[in-house]
Amino acid sequence: MAEPSGNSLVSFIQRAIREGMGPTATLRAFRETGLKIQTQRFYQAFSNTRDGMANSANVSQLPGHLRPDDNAFTPWATRKEGWYVYQVKIQVFDKDTQTTTSRDYTHFSKSKISPNKAIKEGVRTFNEGLEGSEEYENEVILGGFVSGLYITEKAEGGV
Repeated sequence: MAEPSGNSLVSFIQRAIREGMGPTATLRAFRETGLKIQTQRFYQAFSNTRDGMANSANVSQLPGHLRPDDNAFTPWATRKEGWYVYQVKIQVFDKDTQTTTSRDYTHFSKSKISPNKAIKEGVRTFNEGLEGSEEYENEVILGGFVSGLYITEKAEGGV
């Protein structure tokens, strides 16, 4: 499994779930990368991520121009409450390899925004990262989509 990058914890857990890994194996793999995390916090993050992934089909059906209702957001236990979190997949085409891939972007907001606005912010941020970057100079942004919506809640015990 690849090392975490970008939205490291969530992206890492999502990849592990897609590969069929359970929480204990994923925690072990995460720690093998050299990163540290409290066990309870990791298991809470794994549970939240799994719930969000289960809700992704519903998220993809939301109108892009409207702010989602509260019930569209999956609770995410964390240290700070009251943040709306938008998981965005930015689709890119690599001119060298002639392949399409996606890049993860997470947008945090104190108020609800439309999925289209979250995508726009993700594309803008990724575009800024492309400027002057040799690593991504052959990538062209095709667009994006929102793959997850979360609302942060205060975790028990402050994890």
